[in-house]
Amino acid sequence: FCGRNIKHCAVSLLTAWCFVSSINLLWLADEGFNPVENIITVALTSITAYTVMIIIIAAIILFVNYRFRTEGGFNLLLFISVFILGIITVSFKREAYTCLAVCGVVLLSFSYLVKEREDIDINISKTAMLVMVAVPSVILGGFIGVTSVYRYLSYAVPNFDGGLFFQMFYYMREHFTMQTTLERDMLLSHCSVHLSPVFWLIYPLYFLFPFNETIQISQGIVLASAAIPLSLLLRKMDFTRFHTGLAVTAFCFMPFVAAGCNYDIHENMFLPVAIFCLLYSFECGSWWKILLSTVFLLGVKEDAGIYAFFIAAFYLSYRKKNNDNHLKSLAVMGISIIYFVVAVSYIDSCGMNTATNRFNNMIYEKDGNIVSMIKTVFANPSYTVTQIMNPDNIRYMVLVLAPMLFIPVFCKDVRLYILAAPFVMFNLMPDYSYAHDIGFQYTFGSASLLFYMSMVFLKEKSKNRGRTLSMMAVVSFIFFVSCMTQRTEYIKDYYNPQYRRIYDIMDEALSHVPEDAEVTAGTFLCGKLSDRDVIYEDFYTDKETEYLVLDLRGTDYDYDLEQFYHEKGYETLSYTEGVIAVFRRR
Repeated sequence: FCGRNIKHCAVSLLTAWCFVSSINLLWLADEGFNPVENIITVALTSITAYTVMIIIIAAIILFVNYRFRTEGGFNLLLFISVFILGIITVSFKREAYTCLAVCGVVLLSFSYLVKEREDIDINISKTAMLVMVAVPSVILGGFIGVTSVYRYLSYAVPNFDGGLFFQMFYYMREHFTMQTTLERDMLLSHCSVHLSPVFWLIYPLYFLFPFNETIQISQGIVLASAAIPLSLLLRKMDFTRFHTGLAVTAFCFMPFVAAGCNYDIHENMFLPVAIFCLLYSFECGSWWKILLSTVFLLGVKEDAGIYAFFIAAFYLSYRKKNNDNHLKSLAVMGISIIYFVVAVSYIDSCGMNTATNRFNNMIYEKDGNIVSMIKTVFANPSYTVTQIMNPDNIRYMVLVLAPMLFIPVFCKDVRLYILAAPFVMFNLMPDYSYAHDIGFQYTFGSASLLFYMSMVFLKEKSKNRGRTLSMMAVVSFIFFVSCMTQRTEYIKDYYNPQYRRIYDIMDEALSHVPEDAEVTAGTFLCGKLSDRDVIYEDFYTDKETEYLVLDLRGTDYDYDLEQFYHEKGYETLSYTEGVIAVFRRR
């Protein structure tokens, strides 16, 4: 009895300490400090008041738990307090290794909470499962949509990749083509750069609501929709309804999902939903589903055939006894190879060449030949390892794999590593820095396959599946907060009176530019001026247009800018120093 009371007192004091620490961090932040990086915050904390609050809260916890005799209440409150403190910490210190350490502590408290349970599973109804799937999906879609809209309203969307796609949708609505002048400084179809007819799937939404905000919102809708085929896939893999809900929750808060929208819309956003559709189709074993899903995936991008190929190769080696996908796998592999060769040949011959220069570190001849890359891997595997295992890649792997509890690394079945091939090829091998940056769109497809690897692993490990999925959901949410809280700054900036005055000035200045005029504009102004046939980004073009619109934020010219452009034949329509300038050719 004495030992149990000591344990309860210790747990209550630890819980109270975490709660009081959380309150203190929020108070210090309200005072204008970063409470986890500035040691002066210790001097601002009254240790006496701090200690008294801990004792009072611990006494309240003890009283409530003894009064209602809730033995598990102590452990639950401990987990909640540690979780809240962890969330607050990572929201102020957005760094991968700090987040990893916080997750370790939170998982210790979670393990203490469920230490007496063999596994976590609840027999829930189909409706309850739908709620478990819908809630995180709506949160994900809403978060991406809302923050992306405020990013646009706050003049924070650059031409790459926001402005050029805004103009492309304008051309889709006005001319029924996928052309844009912003992508390559000339009138050119986007399909000459990336073969992505999949954009037509969201065109009806834009046709009904022809606003750039609609395009921003569509990112959230498309990514959240991946929860539908994922949930069907998991049920087909014999996951219980509760475990399906946990897995979908974990996926929705994987940082690579929302973080991939940090630079606005891109065709890669379709990869998770397309990949899960193809995986589900293979699980069903239906010819028509497999072919339809393959067409959907291949329509995302010219290199989407790589994903389809390795998915089919996996099912070729991992086929079920009662559902032989042997012939179907070979068919998809053949279609994928043919499509990839044809698509790449089309872009190389009729378009602007594929981005094989991103693999120049793996191609000695620097000729963009994929065969040369294979030659490098074969001839010098040691060099290949050095390209994969560098400090930037290791940090990137932590951000991608830690929310999955590093399960893809520890899979014992070597056949599962077929699914990891796109991650190595597209994200780890190239020296293109954005390829291994979770804030860009290049992780959507490969990380979705890694997530599926984790689910296949857990399918065989039914004993602790619920516990593992719960831990995965907790860790993914912590990483989500760490990686994504910065996006809420767009909302704060938009309603900040100082910044709002600047946005109003910019809105008024852009009103001087007629809708049908040809314009050259700064990168963060291209999106706002994209509803026109001809617009160029000032950084990349040497073309002269009737109107010139310059973004002066963050600039410091050592000469008279107005006089400079007056001498070049322009007249000033609007000029606010340090904000924006609008010129018209005389």
